[in-house]
Amino acid sequence: MTCVLFCMSCSKNQDVQPEPIPDIDEKNLTECPGGSSCSFWYNDFTTGYNSYFAAPNANYRMFFAQHMITDGQITTTLSIQAPKQDKSFTLSEQNIKDGRVVVQTGCPACYSIPFKLVGGYVKGINLSPRVTRPSGANKWLLEVKIIREMQTSPVTRDSIFVKQYFYPMY
Repeated sequence: MTCVLFCMSCSKNQDVQPEPIPDIDEKNLTECPGGSSCSFWYNDFTTGYNSYFAAPNANYRMFFAQHMITDGQITTTLSIQAPKQDKSFTLSEQNIKDGRVVVQTGCPACYSIPFKLVGGYVKGINLSPRVTRPSGANKWLLEVKIIREMQTSPVTRDSIFVKQYFYPMY
């Protein structure tokens, strides 16, 4: 009788469903424009990364996409703070507005226009999701669409699109 009561009280909650894996194909990857260099990498962090992502005791993965004009004068870096999931993740428009994505442009001799991120999405899938592999052996595919607008003139909008493989930085 004790076994029957115990077995009946330990059932799984059928209402909890796993998050669906985002649909991303490996076609039409973003190419680096001529006369420039591009890098795509990630790293796992367990504490705050920098002032943009100050999150003590956080457990997340940072993805970086960087585009540099060959002479090295203009660099744009896209930084994405993603949950540390083994197989896939999705960031919503609200996650982007909440600061989980940062776009930084560095140009020592340029006058840049301040933009704020107002929408888009980030989808990522691990193309080698074997639990026995360390994170450094994984290859991720990300599809990123970021919509930003001028802080002083919301009618002026720009978008950034990246679809590429990301490898560990170490």
